[in-house]
Amino acid sequence: MTTEFNDLEILAQQNIDLQSSKDMQTWEYQDASLEEIVDLLEEVSEPFALLASSLPPQLQQSARKEIEFLTSLYQQRLTKLQQGINSTSP
Repeated sequence: MTTEFNDLEILAQQNIDLQSSKDMQTWEYQDASLEEIVDLLEEVSEPFALLASSLPPQLQQSARKEIEFLTSLYQQRLTKLQQGINSTSP
């Protein structure tokens, strides 16, 4: 892990405009495949599950929001695929 825990703690304590941050994240991942999104979700959720109880509340909240974002992105991508399949079905 290249990021130090103290650095993560500082980032978690910063006040960030969450809507613009979410918009930037969505833009950043707009071309990600379902597999890439699942990989990212695993990269975030597995360590969080192991460390959650030892993390400060702000960092727990930040990690949960990241997991929620990736889950939402995955759901959106699935919905688009289903709509594409339904529109091409006879």
